[in-house]
Amino acid sequence: MEESYSIQKVEDINLHSRLVRCVKNSLGIKQEEHLSKVHKYIEITNINKMRLKAIGDLNKNFSAKEVILGIAGQHITSVLGSDLVSQKKLNLSIQMPNDKTSILDIHTDCVSADSPFQLVLWIPLTDSFDTNSMYICPIEESVNKIINIKNSITDKGIYEDPFSEINSNPIEINKDSFLLFSPLAFHGNRLNETNATRISLNIRIKNFFAPEPSDKNSDRKLGSYYEILKLSSTTKEAIRLLKNTRW
Repeated sequence: MEESYSIQKVEDINLHSRLVRCVKNSLGIKQEEHLSKVHKYIEITNINKMRLKAIGDLNKNFSAKEVILGIAGQHITSVLGSDLVSQKKLNLSIQMPNDKTSILDIHTDCVSADSPFQLVLWIPLTDSFDTNSMYICPIEESVNKIINIKNSITDKGIYEDPFSEINSNPIEINKDSFLLFSPLAFHGNRLNETNATRISLNIRIKNFFAPEPSDKNSDRKLGSYYEILKLSSTTKEAIRLLKNTRW
């Protein structure tokens, strides 16, 4: 909680290698080449089109459940418990050197529509370091900032005080590891000034019993945005009881 994130070794390295091969094929990269050199093959103006193609291929060849449980299932269970739901689709980020269009300003997911009870699984397919990586802010400082923002919103929905960046440091993580972090923590990325492209997957997970959004119009609900990842035998039996009785 002090760091607001956890870095662990990938649990199934063979699955990780298959993910890398899939993305290489989608982007037209030779198998012997490193994904971190994708900028040698694709122009910045075409990268988003290619990224969407790669996302489609990933979700065609892998299920979110397979990736989550294979890459980080044991660690996620130890943190969130045995009853889990997850985002239905895998997402992919590509940050090429000097690509201003890929900059993601500092933000926190839970200020928008995402649940504060979830965690984000971030799986790098390339080594991530310095400005080609993401940064994550301390969670206590982030929560204090969120409280201040929420309390300073006017009736028109405008912040009374301009937002200013808080302390942040880039995450250094090798491609054989994964990152699990809280959406409460402010995070983002800067202009990639390294000579390496960073490619990573991200997907959101939360406990089955975490509160659903109170907004009736929200799409961040089980069945639309989330799907069941796994349930304990106790929970399965309880659900069976509720379905077959007037409990």
